[in-house]
Amino acid sequence: MTAARPARLDDPARVAEAGLSLLTTERAGAKGDAHLTGRLGEASVVALRGEPDERGAGTRDVFVATPEPRCEPRRAPAAGGGPHDAGPARLGRG
Repeated sequence: MTAARPARLDDPARVAEAGLSLLTTERAGAKGDAHLTGRLGEASVVALRGEPDERGAGTRDVFVATPEPRCEPRRAPAAGGGPHDAGPARLGRG
């Protein structure tokens, strides 16, 4: 039996067939420590070198951050708005 070869990244059809979901880039931090960064949909992914596992193999600690939802801009009140459209409340000393 022959093992499946990984898809080449310069062939979009083979990448889609392989189901590539995350492509990372190796970068060096300010202290020279290598880490991986990438995107998974809209989420940012960072992988830092972790502690070796019980067999001594290298590991990565992976962190995923999803973007904060954006608030929709407020619409101006319609002409002749309701009782709550009187404007901002004013607080003062009474």
